[in-house]
Amino acid sequence: MITSVSNPKVKNICALLSKKKTRDEEGCFVIEGRKPVLEAIESDLEVTEVYLSETFANEGSKAEDFGGNCEIVSDKVFEKLSQTVTPQGVAAVVRQPAYDLEKLMDAGAKRFLILEDIRDPGNLGTMVRTAEAAGIDCVIMTVGTVDIFNPKVIRSTMGSVLRVPFVYVRNLKETFERLKGRGVRIYGTSLASSVDYREADLSGSVGIVIGNEASGMSP
Repeated sequence: MITSVSNPKVKNICALLSKKKTRDEEGCFVIEGRKPVLEAIESDLEVTEVYLSETFANEGSKAEDFGGNCEIVSDKVFEKLSQTVTPQGVAAVVRQPAYDLEKLMDAGAKRFLILEDIRDPGNLGTMVRTAEAAGIDCVIMTVGTVDIFNPKVIRSTMGSVLRVPFVYVRNLKETFERLKGRGVRIYGTSLASSVDYREADLSGSVGIVIGNEASGMSP
């Protein structure tokens, strides 16, 4: 059992939680909670490490449920690994999935949520969660958008980040051309010169653009 917050593994998880640079370099992110961790294990994602708090492990929660290769940590140590008020006592390190827009379209993706420079982690997480509920096939984000592997985003998605494909793009204009070349109609959200969204034909292949919280879509 790990009992020291100075343990190298504990330090690494803390770095994954707090530093985008570490997440990018290692290609991993952290998820927390019994349901998300089990879902990640049962998905096509690669779960590299699972950590259980001492209390959680002693409450009849078998390590075998989480792949049988778990690290038990003291409750004090787990508090360092958790960013929730009432930790459930299970966390995991997951390999970041990588998606390709062309391959997704080849596989039948037709409905896209396109996000330009979304800065608030809670907003991004809510958008991803709502996108899944609305039947979006892929979330496209500009590189100016907050890191989707930010712990606050991960929590806000409530597991949707494990199921909804997503890609980051550098040039929206080029991305629009790629989508339109595949027959995707692009709609922008704006208060100026706009029509009620209920009047728009959002059936078939469609992309909906949502701009930055403060300035909306760029010209």
